[in-house]
Amino acid sequence: MITDTSTLISKVKELGPWFHQIEVAKGVRTRDIAPSPGPQPRDHPLDRWIILEKVIPRDLSGLRILDIGCAEGFFTIEMARRGAQVVAVDAAPQYIARLNWLIAHFGLANITTRVATTSQWRKVMSASILCS
Repeated sequence: MITDTSTLISKVKELGPWFHQIEVAKGVRTRDIAPSPGPQPRDHPLDRWIILEKVIPRDLSGLRILDIGCAEGFFTIEMARRGAQVVAVDAAPQYIARLNWLIAHFGLANITTRVATTSQWRKVMSASILCS
């Protein structure tokens, strides 16, 4: 984990622009440093998380979650912090690269990432269901 703020800010800039606002250290947030263009608010997806965190159990230990279209992994990280094993999938390699950096930065061993489209995953999921 990078602890030096200036080094951390440089890394966030290098990896950006960021679609999700993720706090990588106290007061250091990805979209505050390098936001992606678009209509989403600066704190995206905080408005969604405020609603979801009230209904998602705090302990997800023993559960497996598939996050399709994960972007940089805001929800992936939150589920992993609650103990779930998470597979995070996005078609954009740059999103998965950012998420892989976040996984290492936060020391989260319970996240697996994949670059894939939904049509590629549809084939995998169909085969998995048939083989289960």
